[in-house]
Amino acid sequence: NGYLFQVDGQCPVYVFAPFTDIIGEAAWGFVNREEEVPVGFKQMTGALLAEKHFNARDASVVPELATLGGCPIVLNISTIFDSMPGTHVASQTLARHPTPCAIVGPSTDFVAFELATMSQAARFPLVTTRNIDPRLILEEYRSSTASVYPDMFGSSETLVDFLLHKGRDDHVAFLYELTATGGIRQELFRLYAEYQDISSFFVTYVVDEVDEALGKFEQSLSRRTMITALQEIKRRGFRTIVVAMEEPIASFPALANAAEELQMNNGDYFYLWSDTPPSMHTWHQNANTTKLVVGSAWVVPYSFDIENSSFESSWHQQGQDLVTRLNELNPIQPNKTGYYHAPEDFFQTIDGGIAAAFQYDTVISVGIGACNAKKEADGAISGFNHRFSIVNSTFGGATGPIAFNYIQSQRSSRNRNTASWSAINIRADDWVVSDTAASGASGLEWKEVVPFQYANGSTQPPLPLRTPTEQNHLKRGVKIFGYTCMSLTMLKALASMVWLWVYRKEEAIASSNTGFLHVICVGTIIMSATVIPLSLDASSTLSNAGLDVACMSIPWLVFMGNLITYSALFTKLYTTHKMVSFSKKSLYLLAPMVALLSSAILVLILWTTLDPLHYQSKEIDKISGETVHSCIGESSEAYAVSVFGVNLIAMGMVTFMAFKTLDADGSRNETWWIMILLLIQVETVVLAAPIVVALSDQAKPNPQYIGYVLLILSLPSSTLYLLIFPKVLAHYRRDKEGNHKRKRGQMGHGQVTGLDAPNNDTKVAVTATAGECAVEGT
Repeated sequence: NGYLFQVDGQCPVYVFAPFTDIIGEAAWGFVNREEEVPVGFKQMTGALLAEKHFNARDASVVPELATLGGCPIVLNISTIFDSMPGTHVASQTLARHPTPCAIVGPSTDFVAFELATMSQAARFPLVTTRNIDPRLILEEYRSSTASVYPDMFGSSETLVDFLLHKGRDDHVAFLYELTATGGIRQELFRLYAEYQDISSFFVTYVVDEVDEALGKFEQSLSRRTMITALQEIKRRGFRTIVVAMEEPIASFPALANAAEELQMNNGDYFYLWSDTPPSMHTWHQNANTTKLVVGSAWVVPYSFDIENSSFESSWHQQGQDLVTRLNELNPIQPNKTGYYHAPEDFFQTIDGGIAAAFQYDTVISVGIGACNAKKEADGAISGFNHRFSIVNSTFGGATGPIAFNYIQSQRSSRNRNTASWSAINIRADDWVVSDTAASGASGLEWKEVVPFQYANGSTQPPLPLRTPTEQNHLKRGVKIFGYTCMSLTMLKALASMVWLWVYRKEEAIASSNTGFLHVICVGTIIMSATVIPLSLDASSTLSNAGLDVACMSIPWLVFMGNLITYSALFTKLYTTHKMVSFSKKSLYLLAPMVALLSSAILVLILWTTLDPLHYQSKEIDKISGETVHSCIGESSEAYAVSVFGVNLIAMGMVTFMAFKTLDADGSRNETWWIMILLLIQVETVVLAAPIVVALSDQAKPNPQYIGYVLLILSLPSSTLYLLIFPKVLAHYRRDKEGNHKRKRGQMGHGQVTGLDAPNNDTKVAVTATAGECAVEGT
């Protein structure tokens, strides 16, 4: 049955307090302003003050003690242990002592697990000041333990609530150590984050010192060091980092160094410490640790309102009798690490704080639980009955109202809604309580006490919540290149039109049907204008609807501009072949041109109406959030092939008609230039198209854009160079040679091309007079 209370109600309580840490140095509190007082000494003091208050039924801190006047239970703390983490130190120490009524105080999971095993076997309750691992408080694992500290379920939910309160409601990275407890941490945080629709990313680490000792086998399991873990977070761009450390002594310096190397300790990031933060004693080890903690936060279930605390008020009223007892029970010998000697004015000059307050409540819970168990028992009280009464007790403690989760969820930890939560804002020279939370109608409700100060010294939180991802927008210089090339091409076309108009009456120009040449120039301008919508993306000021219009305008400009050019070329050659002047305006000669344009327009109208292109963004890297942008349509390929087919027909017709007129004199006919133009443009498309297609499959919008611009503008540019510029060169060459225009009405000679000549006897006579040209022949 475990410990059986004696007739006199004596309940010997063993206190475990951390006087030294895992590396054998003095253990300091996480937010201990008086660093000369080890946290273990503070906890011991809280336990002895609770013993004093309980035995005297002093209700100055716990009102419920006033109702226990008839309870015979007397707490007896005569043994204090240093709960130094180490291999079986706690269990070996306990084994050398008689079975206690209860154990209080272990504040680390390593020690608590050892003592929990022994308490389970010896059947006495263990009440911890603080533990993290849920396996210590779940009934199915441990039926002898309790904790006056909210468990990992409660702390994880509270962390999520605080993030929402601070507007950090998305893109949260959770960095945890690769341990069994760390795995539970991340699962619980994931549970509450998903419930609040917070996108989160979880990454584990092994500190460098431990990682080196793991060996090749362990490292092959893709376990990350601190630097690689932070690199992964940075690659994803998450700027809110929740850090869950098991042993901050080793993890914190490694994290600070990694953050400095990756420049993740500036005002762009917000760090939130989960459960086990780096202690204040380690904040200013070096420049890196200082830089990392400044602007960070720690959420803790304790109110730091010392002025209104009944516990602190009672603490400061204690006198020399308790000081003497503290020094007598100190388990650390003088001149040993962790030793502290309380001066006479100890209680007047030192605050109790979080360490003493939670230890106070553990001892009070043992006493109240024993009294309640005694009230219900017919005879002796068993250890399990004692523990059952503890987890079913409620009272007002030094850390606020205390109730356990046992009835609702079979967890022997403190209900988080009964704790007074504070958010500690760590600043360059000190720390302040920036926000507090207390139970409200809908659970915990946070409120701001003072503005939170972030790493950059501002009270404005770092935004955005995620580092802007690579959107693969076109660079400004690339757009300038595209617009410059387009402008030059358009300028050449406009200059050509002006030049053709100025010299339209010159014999060589007039014979080339300048009307068609003007239409060709218009086609090149339309096709060149494709660069404008091609240069628009989400970085522009256009709305989504505007970008959709820009997408759909691309096939209109490309195909119609090209088709107008080839239709004009065909009609020009066809007119030459039929030997009919353009000025006659014979409508039947324009029929092929009208038919081609009408077919293309019909396809484009159907495309625009039934399945228009839409501007769409696509995430190509789920880790970094990198996206690419393109114009997408469900049946765009079918429409594009159809209208491209119309353009191919036009090109084929031009090629055919060019062959029909090849017997013309090369000096007076541009047919040869048209043949060269066709050859160059076909070769350009054949060679460039595969390159552009290859670029379109990669997230390289700038090279892709340059490829499109060069391909599109090569067609109108080659048209101008091979159809217009030869005429310009010929004109200035004749001027230079003194070859002037013939006088009007002068007899001349010409050659008629495109006439079918069945044999060599065909004769043609051309007579030119002042106003007309007569053709005779057989």
